[in-house]
Amino acid sequence: MGIDLLFELGMEEVPSEPLKSMLRQVEQNVKKYLSLYNIEYKKSQVLATPRRIVLFIENCSETQKDSALEVKGPPKKAAFDSEGKPTKAADGFSKSQKIKVTDLVIKEVGGGEYVFAIKKEKGKETFSLLPEILKKVVLDIKFSKAMRWDEGHTRFIRPIRWMLALWGNKIIPIKIDTIKSSDKTYGHRFLSEKTIKIKNASGYFNKIKENNVVVDQKERAKIIKKEALAVTKGIGSPLIHQKVMDEVVNLVEFPNCILGSYSKKYLSLPKDVLITVLEHYQRYFPVVDEKKRLLPNFIVISNGDKGEKKRIRKGNERVIKARLADAEFFYSEDLKKSLSSRVEDLSGIIFQKELGDLRKKIERIKKLGVYTCKLLDCKEDTVKVVKRASHLSKADLLTEMVYEFPELQGAIGKEYAKKTGESKEVAQAIFEHYLPRQKDDILPQTLAGQIISIADKIDTITGYFIVGLIPTGSEDPYSLRRQGQGINLIVMKNKLRLNLEELIKFSLNLYQKSISRNFQKEDKFRELMEFFKNRMRRYFKNLSYEHDLIEAIVSVDFTNMYSLQERIEVLKRMKEKEKNWDDLMTPYTRCKNLSNLILGNLVKKDLLLEKEEKILFDQLQKAEYDVIEAFKKSNYSKILKIYTGLRKYIDDYFDEVLVMCEDKKLQENRIRLLNRIVEVFLKFADFSKIVF
Repeated sequence: MGIDLLFELGMEEVPSEPLKSMLRQVEQNVKKYLSLYNIEYKKSQVLATPRRIVLFIENCSETQKDSALEVKGPPKKAAFDSEGKPTKAADGFSKSQKIKVTDLVIKEVGGGEYVFAIKKEKGKETFSLLPEILKKVVLDIKFSKAMRWDEGHTRFIRPIRWMLALWGNKIIPIKIDTIKSSDKTYGHRFLSEKTIKIKNASGYFNKIKENNVVVDQKERAKIIKKEALAVTKGIGSPLIHQKVMDEVVNLVEFPNCILGSYSKKYLSLPKDVLITVLEHYQRYFPVVDEKKRLLPNFIVISNGDKGEKKRIRKGNERVIKARLADAEFFYSEDLKKSLSSRVEDLSGIIFQKELGDLRKKIERIKKLGVYTCKLLDCKEDTVKVVKRASHLSKADLLTEMVYEFPELQGAIGKEYAKKTGESKEVAQAIFEHYLPRQKDDILPQTLAGQIISIADKIDTITGYFIVGLIPTGSEDPYSLRRQGQGINLIVMKNKLRLNLEELIKFSLNLYQKSISRNFQKEDKFRELMEFFKNRMRRYFKNLSYEHDLIEAIVSVDFTNMYSLQERIEVLKRMKEKEKNWDDLMTPYTRCKNLSNLILGNLVKKDLLLEKEEKILFDQLQKAEYDVIEAFKKSNYSKILKIYTGLRKYIDDYFDEVLVMCEDKKLQENRIRLLNRIVEVFLKFADFSKIVF
């Protein structure tokens, strides 16, 4: 039976996003350090409110597990003589490790035998280690921005005000700058200002709840959902998006839902405008009817006394009235000009100082979009939509609405396009070309939207690589990785057979014609392809494909992006079933081991002397043709069957033909035959990357 551990870090209010990051990091740090220190426990829980991070570990072991430390010594031949007696080297090593020479053990390492000292260490009391562990858990938290306060030297997201640390009913002594741990905590800032003494770790949760703090973020979310349904009963229902819920949950310690209202006249504004103002700027939940139409109501989540509901509601209604009045004014002013009339003014907005303005960018997007249509063999109707939507794609950036509410770019462009006579297809593509905007966002649904989104992202990524603004390590200030992953998602989810290599070359050519900076196209092409290969590696890793299969697939060409998904899936199925797997890998491996691609693949038939090499060459020529035809039909299972069908002829070849013969001409011709086999396999994947 272990002891419960409680640690609460009290702070000034932390914003929602950093708080979510803190939660993740504390969970990771706790697991890391408890494992590192060999401390067992039943269950750990990390909870948070804006003012506190709480760690509760149930049934934590009272002592570390005993451990055994292996210390490598001299080689066996130096430690023992020919009769097996210990030498001075063995005696010296055993003394240095404070063990008997007879306790030395011999182990093989890297093909050689060495002596080892196995030192057993008894576990220490957990309580003595906790001050060090908990301090590391806190100070290992990383922030994009941190601050110092008072006279201390610690940098943290917000000033630390208290630490509650209990091992059962015993205070764990911790000190961070001037803050010392104790058995005391604080309740809600406004509803419970008194100091609260916690007698033991397990009694914390009831005590803190009595003082108006719901410390479990999941419980707060349940309360909010329940109350939101209650306050809208008979009126409509709350429109709760998870992103908004995740934010408001981390803004309050004691949530209360209050129903507010605004004038019905604002319902004439586009739905996206209303939702953006309510959710993004005010953190309210909109209210909808049974047909999901917006109602002139909202729900505000307060962090205070229920007795103040009336005052809080009126205050928030005043704020939203002003916000919506601004939106109404911007909307009416923007509609006085069409999107097309704004396009030329994009020349006044810099895309990137070396890459030119947005007017030039939309011209490149249009050309990339049309070229993508050609690569995908699109119908003329789609090409027309791509041309027009590309031309108008960035025009809404010059509107008052986007200036005031940047999150509406694309969405408001769609609304203005429809209002000023553009087709619904063009309007939809304008909106969709920004998608996906973040992780788990929706993807473009129309082909035109998908094409312009890919074109826009390719143009941005290519341009930034040209000027050297390439993501490094964890740094990606221009979100190029996110945009690259967006292209992967669009292609894979919509099964687009896109030749990425040709599209990147086309984009590089456009930049070479439109900017003054000199660059080597071949070098930039290689950098960009490696970037996209890394994005594809991440995409397949997220789908739980094995590392070796991923490497085999991404190491070949990207002339048909969606085929990468099809090929890796076919490989995975064959490997899992194991049927014919050996027939696939063994012949490739035998050919690869003796191949030399420098010699080329031009096989001279007059130098094929043995029956087995003549038969193999004939079968290879047939396989080459069949593979090409199967690729045209995207029949990847058939391609693997073609490869496995070569095994018999390859085995006969190696059994009966001496490849590395003395005749140089014959030897090189036979190696070229192997090269040609390897190259046929490489059309599908680099099988040398697969663990076999």
